[in-house]
Amino acid sequence: MSKAIPVTKRELERAWRALRQAADVTPRQAPHLLLTFYAVECGLKAVWLRNEAKNVFGPEEIKRLGHKLDLVLREVTKDLAPGQRLSLPENIRFEPMVDGSQRNGTVAQLHEAWRYGMQIVSPDVTAIETHLNDLIQWINAELSRS
Repeated sequence: MSKAIPVTKRELERAWRALRQAADVTPRQAPHLLLTFYAVECGLKAVWLRNEAKNVFGPEEIKRLGHKLDLVLREVTKDLAPGQRLSLPENIRFEPMVDGSQRNGTVAQLHEAWRYGMQIVSPDVTAIETHLNDLIQWINAELSRS
């Protein structure tokens, strides 16, 4: 496996805007949702860097946070009031394998599911998209005040 490379706050913000724009279609299909997922990831990491007064998402951050959107989200929203909490579904159930074996995962596997064309059984994809849209709006407001 290749080693992840450090990325700057400026690069994350640029990726956030480009990915969000590329995914801004109706209706969204799996490739658009994949881009939306990555936009949210870049945006959350940019907000995290701002909150931590850092300019680089480096090796330590990559090792600790990686693609763990739920963990990054908890970090950047820890100071919000309970009524303002933003979330992502904790458990994802994918279409069973041909032999009937169940496939379950977390939000960390969503990008894999959309990248490989897996079908999501639960929660409904529309609900996941709503969560991502809520995050997009929140990130947009946060990065606008930077």
